Parts: sequence; C-alpha cells; structure tokens
Amino acid sequence: MADHHYVSKFYYKNFTFNPERSLVYSMNNKGRISNRHKSVKKIGYEEDYNTFDQEQVQSQLETKYSKILRDFIKTADQVEYDFYFSDEFMEFVSFMVGNNIFVREKLVNVYKIEKIVQNGIELDNTIVLDKGYKGKFDWSETFSGRVSKEFQNWVWRLEKLNIGPDKKGFITSDNPVSIFNPENVLTSIDVKLEHDWSQTKVAISNSKDRVDMDVVVTLANVSFGPDVVMTFPITPKLCLIGFSCNERHNSFKEESKCRLIEFINLMTLGQCNKAVYSHSKLLLDETRANLVSFRDYCDENNLTPTFEIGIR
Repeated sequence: MADHHYVSKFYYKNFTFNPERSLVYSMNNKGRISNRHKSVKKIGYEEDYNTFDQEQVQSQLETKYSKILRDFIKTADQVEYDFYFSDEFMEFVSFMVGNNIFVREKLVNVYKIEKIVQNGIELDNTIVLDKGYKGKFDWSETFSGRVSKEFQNWVWRLEKLNIGPDKKGFITSDNPVSIFNPENVLTSIDVKLEHDWSQTKVAISNSKDRVDMDVVVTLANVSFGPDVVMTFPITPKLCLIGFSCNERHNSFKEESKCRLIEFINLMTLGQCNKAVYSHSKLLLDETRANLVSFRDYCDENNLTPTFEIGIR
C-alpha cells in the first residue's frame, strides 16, 4: 500500500508549527479539532490512488513546482506593492486544482453520464477501474491545463499579512484552492466543461459484456463563471486572490461581510474535503467560531449555506 498525495507535502510544510517534524494542527469539516498533531506525510493523500506511471509523472511535477513555490514565497516577502504572477506559478495553482482527488472523481462522473454509442447501440457506459489504481483514468493533467488557460484572463492580487504568525494568519485544507461567488456564498459554483472526443482505449462495460472502445473525453474548455473569486492560501502570511473580472475585484472587500482574513479562512473551511490545517490552534478555534456565527446569520435569514463546487 502506497500513500499518493493529491496535495503536495512541500506545500503543507509552509503551515507547520514544528518545521523539523513537519507537524500541523488539524480540524475536520464538522469543527472537531484533533487531539493529535498531524504529520504532512499523513494528510492530503489517498492509498494507491495513482498508477506507477502517474506517480512518476507526479514526482517530476512536484520537483518542478516545489522550486517555483519556494522562489515565489522568497520574492513575495521582498515586494512592497505590485506583484507579477508568472505563467509557471499559475500552472502550479492550476495543478493544485486539477490534482484534487474529489475534482478528479467529479470529472470521471461527468464522463460516466455521457451517452456512449457503438454501432448504433447505446451502451451502459460504466468505466471499469482496475483495483488498486483509483487514478487510472487521470483527467487532472488535461483539466489543469484548461484551468491555467482560463486563469490567464483573470485579475490577481496577493494579500500579505505583516503580523506575527502566532496571532493571525491563513489556514489551509485538503482542498486549498477555493472558488466561490462572494456575492452569495450560499450558492455552489458549477464548473462548466465542454467536451471533445479523441482516440484512446478505455474499458466500457454494458449489461452483458466488457467492451474495449477507442473513446475518451478531452476537455476543450473550462469556465468557473463570470462572477467568482478564487482564494489560495500560500503561507499563513500570504494568500493569492483571483477575480474572474475587474468588477468583482473592485467590490470583493465590500461583499466579504467580515474581515478579509476571517472570510478567507471561512471559505477554506467551507470548501475543504475533510479537514483544515494550521500552524496555530488558535486560528482553528477562531475559524470554527466564525462558522457558527455565519450559520446563525443564515438561520436568521432563512438561508442554507452550501460551499461545495459542482462540475457539469
């Protein structure tokens, strides 16, 4: 059994309270703070998720992106005002989106609902996955590339904190990149996909037999919609914020409804898969309290909070 990380360990190390042992505080999405510290080796992973070839490619990408992230953090600490986001860094952000295990599962589910027709007969298009290779049909590389292309048209800014890391800061999660509509954070965001069909062999099962067919989904385009914001905590002091349009950039702070740090941490908690992580237990306590207050606000106004991003 091998642990395959869909959130890279080198990223989590920026949030550790004990860098020598790479330990973080953790809280699940129900608000329960763990009594035991978590090692970055044991968070953001799935057992036997990738094939051997995929894991080799993953290792090469992580070597590349770890240097890009280190250089980015070093440069960001020295910049006073404007900051240039390189294409390589945006590829890393897109990799963080596309490599998420739940995003991959949703992409596979999109493929499953497509109608597969062979010789005029519609088949039950269930993808046959080999046991132990949960990521055999890996949409993340294509998806990441299309996300990176989508991000090229966005407006970006870097939020920097100058206060001590033991007081305030950003938390992270097993789904670090949050994409949402700040005007109405109660509404889930649909990621819109356009498909092309190209040639590669996959196994399709119908009601009687297993059928090998030369079909696969290629993503022609990815869009998160015209009125959304992306937050990506990079360290407890740095958070990348992306806006799908200039108007959203201009109105974001007014629509946050609370202080920006608390709002971003609340979105991180709301959109995590299972848990959030921090160098400070105090930040987890505060985020949990803010979520309670947010839910009280929703109850008072007959609203139902929903953070999950859907794919269609």
